[in-house]
Amino acid sequence: MDQTVRENDLVRIDDARSQIANQLHLQAYDLIDQMVYEWANNPIFEKPTAVVVAAVNAPLGLGSGLMALLENHLYAVVIGNPKTNLLLVQCSACTDMMIHSGKEGTVLSRGIDQPGILEKHLSTTPDFALYVDLEAEGASLVLRVRLTKIEPKRPIIWAKSYTPTIGSSALLRSTSPLVSAEDARNEYLSVLRGEGPIAIPLKFTLHTFASGENDTINPPLFMLQTGIEITPTFARAWAASFTGGMIYLPDTYIGLHGQARVYRLISGNYRSLTSPDVYLFMGADITTVSGESIASLTPEETSLTDLLTATNPNLKPRATFGGFQLGLEVRVNNKIGVTVGLKSIPSLRDSPTMGDFLKTAFMDFQSLSTEVAFWY
Repeated sequence: MDQTVRENDLVRIDDARSQIANQLHLQAYDLIDQMVYEWANNPIFEKPTAVVVAAVNAPLGLGSGLMALLENHLYAVVIGNPKTNLLLVQCSACTDMMIHSGKEGTVLSRGIDQPGILEKHLSTTPDFALYVDLEAEGASLVLRVRLTKIEPKRPIIWAKSYTPTIGSSALLRSTSPLVSAEDARNEYLSVLRGEGPIAIPLKFTLHTFASGENDTINPPLFMLQTGIEITPTFARAWAASFTGGMIYLPDTYIGLHGQARVYRLISGNYRSLTSPDVYLFMGADITTVSGESIASLTPEETSLTDLLTATNPNLKPRATFGGFQLGLEVRVNNKIGVTVGLKSIPSLRDSPTMGDFLKTAFMDFQSLSTEVAFWY
């Protein structure tokens, strides 16, 4: 038992360490992006200038290979934004270890740390060297960058430290072209909000009705609807729709349908960009339809329309009824959705041609519907 508890604790510790490392990696990428973004908007050099990356250092405890990842990301961002005027060049003699012996003694160091020796071995040398140091301070990171001139005194011509914004998540920006942190966050918010608080759905619906005591099979109602959907929150946790449309089947019936629904997201607290979203909805609707096959949808009592239809064969049976809806809707990126719902029709509850799909203590449901929706 104690061994199992210890193993579970180790698993949780590893998960926490992995999550922290991922966040720190994103922070490091974000700091480099911010540095290059500033270079692109305020270039250090007036024209393209040869620069060799002298070092990219990172704490070993932040994950193996982090220095290689940062170096590759630095190259990609600088190359993707030529407005920085930094022309990154390869110089093996600058970064490799060199041994030099002279009357002052023997020196073992990288070539970039012996500018005088480089001039003797290379016909042309880079003008400047870039040093990038990532350091961990508490639960955050600090990126310290300096640009030095390759000459014996190695003067620093530019230096700056970058820290992440407290309380804000790291961004994952496109390498080319780089945008500001504010613009990147606005892009993320725009994706989360979708096309805005108002959308226009197009729905194709199939309604079927339960058979009653006389085992009559009622015709389904095919509906084509459109309208508006309002989403009051950025997370799209709540939504309301108002739609109307036409019911039509050639030589069978024709009519109109209108409905209003309220949706609540139940698959999470906010809409997902990668997984389907599941909504629970409730609503009300009203339908008016006429045709030869609609007689089975009328109440048991004889109405004035029934009497007129019996005496005038040119008049077609007409049914008008309201209902209450309850169901689930699965949406993918708020672009396409599939709905399954039940509807209670109080005015047709006692009709002998109408049965029930589901009976509850509060409400009986006589209609089952499936729906495919598209938003644009």
